[in-house]
Amino acid sequence: MNQQQLYPDQPQKSALEQYYGSVTLKILVIVALVLLLQIPVFKIQNLIRERETRRNTAVSEANSQWGGAQTILGPIIHIPYKVFITEEKTVGNQKEVKIREEKKVAHFLPKQLGIASNPSAETRKRGIYTLVFYEDKLNMSGSFNFDFSALAISEENILWNQATLWLSVGDVHGIAEKPLGSGDGGTFELLPVESGFSAPIKLKNGAKSYAFTVDLALKGSEKMLFAPLGEETKVKMKSNWNSPSFTGAFLPDNREILDQGFTAEWNVLSFNRNYKQMWTSSSYTDKPENAENSYFGIEFFQPVNVYQKSMRSVKYNLMFLGLTFAAFFLVEALTKKLKTVHPVQYLLVGAAMILFYLLLLSLSEHIPFIAAYTIASVATIVLITGYIKAMFGRGAVALLLGALLAALHIFLYIALNAEDYALLVGSIGLFLILAIIMYVSRRVNWYELAKK
Repeated sequence: MNQQQLYPDQPQKSALEQYYGSVTLKILVIVALVLLLQIPVFKIQNLIRERETRRNTAVSEANSQWGGAQTILGPIIHIPYKVFITEEKTVGNQKEVKIREEKKVAHFLPKQLGIASNPSAETRKRGIYTLVFYEDKLNMSGSFNFDFSALAISEENILWNQATLWLSVGDVHGIAEKPLGSGDGGTFELLPVESGFSAPIKLKNGAKSYAFTVDLALKGSEKMLFAPLGEETKVKMKSNWNSPSFTGAFLPDNREILDQGFTAEWNVLSFNRNYKQMWTSSSYTDKPENAENSYFGIEFFQPVNVYQKSMRSVKYNLMFLGLTFAAFFLVEALTKKLKTVHPVQYLLVGAAMILFYLLLLSLSEHIPFIAAYTIASVATIVLITGYIKAMFGRGAVALLLGALLAALHIFLYIALNAEDYALLVGSIGLFLILAIIMYVSRRVNWYELAKK
């Protein structure tokens, strides 16, 4: 016997009414809508990546014209020497002995290397993008010690008059002035060669050491790195940039970061890296193997750019949608109007919330991020609050849910700006939100609600 036979006078619910009247099924519908809204979220994430790629292309083009990342390798002194090779050759029944002369090169790294760097950084606009450029006047000084006996080279075979001092930079486009230097034998000018810059230096026969200074005027962007070639390398840097990111194989021993800029000092010993102070080869411009693994310095870091912030904000969309839809569902349950909100209305509210991320991205490319975030948040909250009032017909409910949306947006902004504590802030925020939902729904009898 069916329900109609038992209760002939009771009007029968349609299949659609029974569907929307089911608590369990409605929750499943809400979950399905949240998953469906991930399609436009995915599209927005791709758009953010595309815009960031365009920004990176603009940065690369600007850097190629101004000067890119600068990596300072040097100085190194190359001193040629003669090698005599004995060759025996049999002609008929006789042996002929020939002595052939070749040239090889002894390479020496500094015993002491000191670098004083004062990069002056500034931001510039290229189209809608903000770039960071810097100018620096480097002073390098120190001394070399020559120990040919350790290399098994006889001093009479050394070509002292052919010694050269060599160094290289990351991007030669950034050379602003002729590199000049001075040493024990007088001044010299570094001229470009295939692998960097080189200058002949005057060494006296039997020289045991050589003191030098080199001045470099550089322009660059993104980063500045140094190779610790000295037995003891000391770098002192002072800049007006107030958000440096120290990077590379070594962190500074001392640093101070203020609103006006930063100062940093490094002291690196030869024991801290894995290449020799002197060696021989056939190349006139040889350099240490694995030197790139020992670079250290700074990146001119822009605290979380707009694309990183936009991408991070999108990652919170599931929380936003889930909590907002859960709040709608609780309002329906607590006001006994479980059938009043149609899935299409949920879908429209979700679409408005997804549109927030698109507004944020487009606005933040033209105005400061905080202003873009405020405008996008206010516009979204006002739109949804007005729609909620029309849905439930109650101003108090609309204000309550509008306050929830405002709290979520404030929480998200704090999480986006707390770079080092984003995970902690997010975890605490989620815990508090869950606690509020559990408190509000603590007296709801879900079984009774399902029967109704």
